[in-house]
Amino acid sequence: MDPDQFQDPNNEYGLFAGTTYEADDEKADKIYEQVDTLVLFKSGSPLSVELWLALAGLETPERAKAVLNKARKAIPTSHDILIAAGRLLE
Repeated sequence: MDPDQFQDPNNEYGLFAGTTYEADDEKADKIYEQVDTLVLFKSGSPLSVELWLALAGLETPERAKAVLNKARKAIPTSHDILIAAGRLLE
């Protein structure tokens, strides 16, 4: 993990110090978060509801249904997974 000084987005260092934060940066940040989530899921716990939901969010609606079905089988007591699956059917 990076030192605390790098955790504050208002306190930039190095190459990007003094640049403005743009909408494209948010899009790139979102992609990096998704990749991080996918890597964590592949190496992490299949019993994490948050990881299942994040993985489903990366997929197309059809593939998300399959992901959520696997999640439902892995964690049958999760209401969040059932709700997410229901939203796909709307």
